[in-house]
Amino acid sequence: MSDYIDISPLVTNQSALFPGEWRYEHSTLFSLEKGDACLLGGLRLSPHVGAHADAPSHFSREGLAIDELDLRPYFGPCYVFTCENVRFIQPGHLTPIIDRKCERILFRTLSANPQSFSKSFTTIAPETIDFLGEKGVKLIGIDTPSLDPADSKELPSHHALLKWNMRNLEGLFLKEAPDGEYELIALPLKLHGAEASPVRAVLRQMRR
Repeated sequence: MSDYIDISPLVTNQSALFPGEWRYEHSTLFSLEKGDACLLGGLRLSPHVGAHADAPSHFSREGLAIDELDLRPYFGPCYVFTCENVRFIQPGHLTPIIDRKCERILFRTLSANPQSFSKSFTTIAPETIDFLGEKGVKLIGIDTPSLDPADSKELPSHHALLKWNMRNLEGLFLKEAPDGEYELIALPLKLHGAEASPVRAVLRQMRR
């Protein structure tokens, strides 16, 4: 059994994206079959494809870009918590973990298909982000395309992150990650001026 769990969905040209975003494309520039010295490709993709981190600049004109962010929230102890069959995760849903002290919480909702976009996925109420912010949480993650509903224009849950200087991960694949304590490693790329970045997110069992 592996000592880590890969919580990044496979990125393909069929990966779920909000309508209008660039789909993943890998083009071949140099080819061994054509006699070139190496295989070399080019990529085109939305930085929000698959498992990804949003930067504050994604939803705030004054927000920092992804290359300007402190990396510390993206690695360290975390807790995976299943919250199924709800549309909005409210503070009351967190009763089972209310006394748990952890700076990183990943919500396992099992409500989204990584390869098929649908608007009917679980989101997190801004009151829940306030509740977690008061408890010192520095990062929240979710296995859906967004913290806010797909048709939201105001993005209140994203803006609640700003109030607490909190970071987020979206599009995680948590189906094979049972509830419990882990070490999270999910570093965004240092993309100049970008509003988001794909991450290769993994969980490692906490050693006791």
